[in-house]
Formats: sequence, structure tokens, C-alpha cells
Amino acid sequence: MQNQQHPDANFTAKNAPTAWLNFTFIKPNQTLPLSWLSDTEHRWLQGKTTKRATTFIWSRALLRQLCCEKLQVSAEQVEISLPAEKKTTLLVAGKTLYCSISHSQQLVAVMISTNLEIGLDVEWMSDTRDKRQYAELFPALLDHCSSPTLFYQRWTALEATIKLNGGQLFEVLAQQKPVLASALWHWQHQNYQFCVASAIALESCGIKQIDNLDLEHQTF
Repeated sequence: MQNQQHPDANFTAKNAPTAWLNFTFIKPNQTLPLSWLSDTEHRWLQGKTTKRATTFIWSRALLRQLCCEKLQVSAEQVEISLPAEKKTTLLVAGKTLYCSISHSQQLVAVMISTNLEIGLDVEWMSDTRDKRQYAELFPALLDHCSSPTLFYQRWTALEATIKLNGGQLFEVLAQQKPVLASALWHWQHQNYQFCVASAIALESCGIKQIDNLDLEHQTF
């Protein structure tokens, strides 16, 4: 199932799962929102590359801010597991919620859901990527390289499904007909392809681009 929706809009349906997605574009030399990170997260940053640290800081800050805004909790009540092979876990005021994080080029996106597991993937739609080469290498992409839109919808669907259900990307790419999530929601924004995967159709979501995160908000 594929739905198209402008990324700055909200869409709702009666008795549908409740979810929110925020994203931002990281600007060169932009001040990092370090005040949104916990002491444990600050320690994790030690020894990380600048690129790895930057995406980590922004994704954590966006995710924590989103929880505070939509769920009316304090930053201290938002616990996010550290990066590992397993999917990110999210505890808000002691309750387990569902989340997914993705980043590509300058864009970082985060998503939370109160009652539905989700997988989010975002990809920059490169004009220079040789898609024919991917078709020859990976059976899963064989029939999806005739246009940039088809290619990036397929790629993000695969990655979002893996984030939802688990698995290894290259193992999935090696399958000619990999099993995708039952519900896939695609859209494009400023040459980025978004995809959200879930087990049932996602019919309630608020989406917002964050231009200015409160950098002075002291949380820990």
C-alpha cells in the first residue's frame, strides 16, 4: 500500500494509530543542540567522528524534543537506547513507545508512534548514481531502476522494512522478491525520498520541518 502526502501536512482517521515525524536540515557550522543530550549520551560521543557525532546529536535532540512537545513530558523522562545492532528503544515516562531514525546528506528525521511499530528511511535522490549497476548487482532492484522515483521508492521501502522487522540489507538485496512491510507510505520533499513501513496502514501522522530547535533549553 502506498500513500502520497505533502510532508508539511497532517492527516487523521478515526481510531487510527497516533504518530509524529519531525525532520531538519543541518546547516554548515550550525550550533549543535547539546543541551538536549543526557550525560550518558555525552559520554558516548567520545572518540566519534565529526559526521557520526553530528547526526547522533541532532537525531537525539529532535527525538527528545518531539516527545516533550507531543506527549507533554520533560526531557529527563525520555530515555533513548544507545546505538547498537538492535533497533532503537524509547521509554517515555516509563512507557515503551516506538520510534525510528534516519538521516541522509544534510537531512535528519525522527518518528515516534504511541501504539504501532514503524520503520523510517530517508534517502537523497542523487542524479549521478548509476542505477543500472545496482540492477545488475542486486536482484531486489532488478525491475526498479528505470527512473529515479522507482529506484528510490524501492530502496527506501527495503530499508524501512528492515528497520521495522530486522534483517541485513545485503541479504535482502540478494533476493529477487523480498517480503516488504504490509503498509508502505512514500513521499518526496526537496529531492529526498521518504518511506515509512508498518504492519498496518498508518492513517494518523503529524509531520513538521524543524527550522530552529531551542538550543538554550537546558534539560539535564
